[in-house]
Amino acid sequence: MRILYYFILTILFPLGLFAQEESVDTMAPKSADGYIGYRVYLSQAEMVKEKKSNFKIKFSLTNTGSLPVDGTSKETYKNHLIIESDAELAKVGKDGYADLIHEKILNSKLNLTPGKSQTLELKIKLPRDRQMGDGGFTVRTGKGGRKDYSRDLCPDLILDSLVLVKKDHKNAYVTFQIKNEGKGAINIIGDVKNKYDNIAIGAFFSGTKKYSSGDLQAGQIFIEGLEETKGILFPGQTMKGSMKVSRKKQSKYTRVLILVVDSAGIVIECNEGNNYQSVLLK
Repeated sequence: MRILYYFILTILFPLGLFAQEESVDTMAPKSADGYIGYRVYLSQAEMVKEKKSNFKIKFSLTNTGSLPVDGTSKETYKNHLIIESDAELAKVGKDGYADLIHEKILNSKLNLTPGKSQTLELKIKLPRDRQMGDGGFTVRTGKGGRKDYSRDLCPDLILDSLVLVKKDHKNAYVTFQIKNEGKGAINIIGDVKNKYDNIAIGAFFSGTKKYSSGDLQAGQIFIEGLEETKGILFPGQTMKGSMKVSRKKQSKYTRVLILVVDSAGIVIECNEGNNYQSVLLK
């Protein structure tokens, strides 16, 4: 009996502990987007210089994760770092180059403990197939195709009007008018026969009348119509629409409703900063 007891304590029990430790996956992601503690938020983006083959952009990075993002952990975080930047890059018309900017960030000297911020100024070199044409810019059109746009002929979407029709404690009902103020036509309706391929209008709750990337998203719709022009909004042309916005996420500190046309930043425009209108929900 003593021999059996000794065998269990010295052989089987340690093996059981060892097997239990080996089954733990310390690198398993904590969320569906792969977040395991490394995350930064890009804000205050501004263009410093822009040329045909490159551009220089300045912005602030804030560590919104739970783990430090610095040189000592680079080999670990470079494959897991989540960079939240879409809304801010769209404001300066560079969301189409997010992949190049993200790659440059990953190769930069970062020193960010959780909650800390760092300002970066990066020069982004553009591959030949993504370089801007003379006096304009080039957009990839799929299957290796390219389309050049002149700055003098670029489109410019604005929300020409936003009217609060009625509201109750659950919803707000608004009407709006979109206008192409630019000199170039724009495809409002996507190539795919699905409304989710169309340009979106996002609704946000805010504490001010000025739209910012920190505003709370309240809903989204996709533009439909324009059958007579095959989905194209020509210079000077307008179109009207309406939207029901749930007030479930609204608080007493966010009494302003903001609508943003092309809220996903899909369209390249002359001016990326005039795509919104606001209305006060008293």
